[in-house]
Amino acid sequence: YQRRVRGKELGDVYMDMNELDKALHQYEKAYEIEATKDKVDLVTLMEIHNGIVKIHNDRRKPSTDIRKDLKRYEGIVEKAYNNIKQTVKQDGNAGVYYKIAGEFYCVTGDYEKALGRLDEAIGLFRKEKSCDCSSLIKQCEVLLNFVFTNMEKSTQISGVDSTLQKQTNESSVQETVESDTTDKSDAQMQAYILMNDFSPSGNLDAPETFDSQINNEEQIEKYYYRIKKSKGLENEDVLITFFKLFEIWIGLYRLNKCDKELSEVYPACKMRDDQYKVKAIQALAFTRWKQSRFVEAISLFEEMEKLVPPSASLYENMGHTFNSLGRHEKAEEYFNKALPSTSNRGGVLLGLGLLKDRRGHTKEALPICLEAYEWYKSKFQHLGDSSLMAKSGMSVSKLYHKLNQLKEAEKYAAEAVEIFVKTCGETSPLVGNARKELGDVYMDMNELDKALHQYEKAYEIEAIKDNVCLVSLMEIHNAIIKIHLSDEKKKQGLATLQQRFRPYEDVLEKAYQNIKTSLPQDGNSAVYYKLAAELYCLSGNYQKAVTRFDEAMTLFRNEKSCDCSDLIQECQTLYQFAFSKLH
Repeated sequence: YQRRVRGKELGDVYMDMNELDKALHQYEKAYEIEATKDKVDLVTLMEIHNGIVKIHNDRRKPSTDIRKDLKRYEGIVEKAYNNIKQTVKQDGNAGVYYKIAGEFYCVTGDYEKALGRLDEAIGLFRKEKSCDCSSLIKQCEVLLNFVFTNMEKSTQISGVDSTLQKQTNESSVQETVESDTTDKSDAQMQAYILMNDFSPSGNLDAPETFDSQINNEEQIEKYYYRIKKSKGLENEDVLITFFKLFEIWIGLYRLNKCDKELSEVYPACKMRDDQYKVKAIQALAFTRWKQSRFVEAISLFEEMEKLVPPSASLYENMGHTFNSLGRHEKAEEYFNKALPSTSNRGGVLLGLGLLKDRRGHTKEALPICLEAYEWYKSKFQHLGDSSLMAKSGMSVSKLYHKLNQLKEAEKYAAEAVEIFVKTCGETSPLVGNARKELGDVYMDMNELDKALHQYEKAYEIEAIKDNVCLVSLMEIHNAIIKIHLSDEKKKQGLATLQQRFRPYEDVLEKAYQNIKTSLPQDGNSAVYYKLAAELYCLSGNYQKAVTRFDEAMTLFRNEKSCDCSDLIQECQTLYQFAFSKLH
């Protein structure tokens, strides 16, 4: 027993050290002992089982057949099952292990065993009176649909020859197959949704690519809206599907979609008293965080903290949010609470590094953020590049930039751009942020053409993204203007400069339409309209310049939070110039 405890604990330590082979060896030994001991401990048994499955997923390569890797554990899973059957009370707790065993057999392809274990689990969950097991039952039923589908496929394949020999009427066979297709595809889709993690941190079975995310988004989104319409938001299949779809949307920064759908899902889930209430609070908190609405985000995370047991991932999220709010002591408190038990050591280290930088200790922050970068690199290297690795690399680049180590800053920012394009798509806000940072580095290196290329790409992304950021937009805009009006460019003459500015009119219009439809029309928006009008003056489009100056002045006059008289005066002077050129 002591060897088993030490084995599991040693395995846990190796997991945190990311030494997966050593951890696996300890877990396997511990599993053999736990499965056969008197008075089996279900919690320990399931922790070991899940640890083993996680390791095989974490180090899986695209060419790896995980069925073969896991099949060797079928004997020990069966020993554990027989032990639990004989020595443990047959209730919901035993049902949880039978469900885990059923999931395991689904992966190894032993569908007969999967069917048996899932069926037993459902029976125990239905008898359990101490808590609501409806969501567990639903998960088992979805898996059973998956099992039935695959068992039927096997039967169809083995019976092909005899079917052909009997020469069954082809049209009637086709009708039967077609009438079955919709039910099967729904069952397969629900099983696929339930058994997959679509967040970047959970995607350990295949390379993280933009194409795969877009494909998942298209299929699951279509399925979600269809079943939402027919079943409503009270249905558990609909909620399961939404929260999986949310993982894809939030990763792709579809913030408008998240916001719109949560306006319906959040109130529906708040009326419940189960896991979906917590999931809805968490989803809204993530959305508010991505929208930079940090006060609302922390309020939601604090509400969630009261509803769930201690959670390292929640503490990490709260740490990042407190850091963004400038509440550094609270941020440090929550990062330190998360660190001992987190499975995302890289994320917590990154938070602690950024916290140190915000306190003015950039040199001390750099090695911590580098450790986070290396942690992500090690975790995902068997699959290729990861957006999480690129995010930590961006933080490293910014620290090197602050320390004026520009070559190192360029290296990490350029790598981040490349990875984000591959994993998130060319128009992702993550790509835009990375390109802006790389442009800033090139500006300080005085490599103006390289800087201009990055800024132009970043401007295109920033202009159309959900939750457009006026500050970033104006910083990119001003950097582009600065490059074109540099001493070297001025030598080319006014006519050439006008030609250089005209290509930006399209991106100005995109940004204008985005701001007009998604942001409050106040003095902040007016500042961008003024900048746009000034560029129209430089490009010679005086009609657009007059229009934008007029809009800017109206908003400045309506602004009550500060004195905009100087800005109004500047607009009036330039308005008169543009108007005179126009006429």
